[in-house]
Amino acid sequence: MASIRTPEEILTAYPYLELLDIYEALAYAAWPVEEIEATLTMDIEDYH
Repeated sequence: MASIRTPEEILTAYPYLELLDIYEALAYAAWPVEEIEATLTMDIEDYH
């Protein structure tokens, strides 16, 4: 999907996969970043 392929294209290229396999792989890839919290601060004075 990172290469802009649709799930249907992936399933055609890899017929042994199922749609659920694709969604589970995406969920697994997203899992590490779900726990990251970043505090963003912006001081408008820094941008003048």
